[in-house]
Amino acid sequence: MGRLLVLVSAALLVLSVAVGVSGYRMGHPFKVRGKVYCDTCGRGFETNVTTYIQGATVKIECTDREGLKVKYSVLGLSGLGGEYEMTIQGDRGDDICDAVLVSSPLTDCDEIDTRRSRASIILTRSNGLSSDVRPVNSMGFLLKQPLPICATMFLDTDQ
Repeated sequence: MGRLLVLVSAALLVLSVAVGVSGYRMGHPFKVRGKVYCDTCGRGFETNVTTYIQGATVKIECTDREGLKVKYSVLGLSGLGGEYEMTIQGDRGDDICDAVLVSSPLTDCDEIDTRRSRASIILTRSNGLSSDVRPVNSMGFLLKQPLPICATMFLDTDQ
């Protein structure tokens, strides 16, 4: 009887520690970090003449896998250097989550580049990632008129 009591007590102790640790991890927020840029050459990627946009609106959106209905959405703004950081509460489990461009404050660079308008984010801890920080690929808007230097940078004259 004494051994059984010790085994049951040990099992309960292990279970309570496991529940406590996982409860902490599930409630700890994620930090999503990324950049928003103005594609000054219209190439779909950052170059050495790319500028970064302060005050761009970015949305984090998570949908369910079944009906692709939005389950979670939060807006944020980019700061200096086009960088943004958004705090996401809770584990999004099996949801499909993306960072999505919404708007740019620059009238000459406010067309969303559909090639670089969204970036996938994993917002769950069930995949083995240990960090709460989730870096996101840069997303961009297109400059209405590409910079003249771009033609010489890419050795073409159709810009």
